[in-house]
Amino acid sequence: MAMLGSLTQFWGLVRELDLVQLRADIQRPVGLALRGAEGSGRHTLARALLGGDSAAAGAHILPVAAETPASVDATLLVLDGRAAPDDATRVAAARLAASGPLLIVHTFADQVPEPARCDQQGLGIAAPEVWVDARDAEAVRETLGTLLAERLPHLALALGRRAPVLRPSVATALIRDASRVNAEFALLSNLPAVIPLAGGLAGDAADLLVLTKNQALLVFKLAGLYGRDLGNLRALALEILPVVGGALFWRTLARSAAGLLPPMVGAAPKTAVAFVGTFVVGQIARFYYEHGRRPPREAVARFRDEGARLFAQLATRLGRGRKEPDAQAS
Repeated sequence: MAMLGSLTQFWGLVRELDLVQLRADIQRPVGLALRGAEGSGRHTLARALLGGDSAAAGAHILPVAAETPASVDATLLVLDGRAAPDDATRVAAARLAASGPLLIVHTFADQVPEPARCDQQGLGIAAPEVWVDARDAEAVRETLGTLLAERLPHLALALGRRAPVLRPSVATALIRDASRVNAEFALLSNLPAVIPLAGGLAGDAADLLVLTKNQALLVFKLAGLYGRDLGNLRALALEILPVVGGALFWRTLARSAAGLLPPMVGAAPKTAVAFVGTFVVGQIARFYYEHGRRPPREAVARFRDEGARLFAQLATRLGRGRKEPDAQAS
């Protein structure tokens, strides 16, 4: 009965989702400019990042100072990491940073030792910088692909849809972001539980509603990313419900157990369950859309372990953030 209730709730929330904007985000054209001087590795980087047909993924490979096409949404400034940027590149970087999203990519990372890399930076602009070996396609997609998905979330779905080699990086970013958002919401929604009975019921009801809706939206983002047609919501739901239903059931049981604890004590396990539960649902859906079958039990166990490890890292960072102001005050 509990599992049936979870699936019924999931379907009820799915019917409330408006996928029109999601479809528009996925199907929108994408323009990504890769600017660099001759010998910077911009062409190699484009092939490594986007696959053999980088033009089909919306890539424009341009000199540093060329005019920007109207269709460009974001720019990668590709610099030869073996030499400091010249004055013309610095001027161009400042102009590009003021005109739209910009990422700095230093190539030839394999030829520049770690201590020397600091000397090659210093463009004087607030833009993320990353070092890569443009010939190492796997590392480029893992490093730069993940950075693109995190820094340009409005482009990530469309970029991953058009460049299949980027889908793992985009999927990873989507799952981690949804897990973090659900964990943060679970922590905040536990505050009303301090009010006896009524506050606890209100907090739990809102918590489950929002968390499940966020998980449903994550599942459909992954479906669109991996090429599913988002025009038929019912067909998509019927396809994925048997796959993720067990994870939803596990999440409901775990949250119910955490709810038996006193409010301020139960906040930590509720937050952990929200993160790990969302992470597992996302990874199960991702596996299914990638391979066309349910993941085996041992894979689901790995997903749970990885989710727990990532949550522990997140909790550690949050803990440090809370302690720093106190340390400064003392």
